[in-house]
Amino acid sequence: MKSTFSIIFYLKRQVVKKDGTVPVMGRITVDGTQAQFSCKTTANPDLWDTKGGRMIGKSMQALEVNRKLDKMRVSISKHYQEIMDRDNFVTADKVKNAFLGLEYRCHTLMKVYSQSRDEIEKIRNQISIIFRCTGREYLEGTNHPFSFVLTIEQKHSAELDGNSLYDGLFQ
Repeated sequence: MKSTFSIIFYLKRQVVKKDGTVPVMGRITVDGTQAQFSCKTTANPDLWDTKGGRMIGKSMQALEVNRKLDKMRVSISKHYQEIMDRDNFVTADKVKNAFLGLEYRCHTLMKVYSQSRDEIEKIRNQISIIFRCTGREYLEGTNHPFSFVLTIEQKHSAELDGNSLYDGLFQ
């Protein structure tokens, strides 16, 4: 599903610092809904291009602020695309939270075990003999939770009405 997406940067002119600069704010818009955040930087309002959402000129401050804003724009766009690919549903708050590092990703214990097992399998041939033994024991140990879930599922299959606990652990 295609959605409208934009990022703008603007100045919060009501809050003027002692040195005359004002905070730069960001606004993410997805399908008409907005989410605002602080860019954690300040800019001289006399050198601000309102239409372009960046500073004018080649001063050190202008170059530094513009570089930060460009990095933010790229990062926000990347997060938007990842959420769109993963969930196929994007909101401005989801993108903002992902950008700010507040995104909640649920990982089940079984999924973490599975990923760890895959990583150990990849490097197992490249490591020393001592670690190979430990790695083998780890892989065998991670099989126990899987076996436990399957045993519970078999014992209580009538109560589960055809649903699988095993499948639900990997979502």
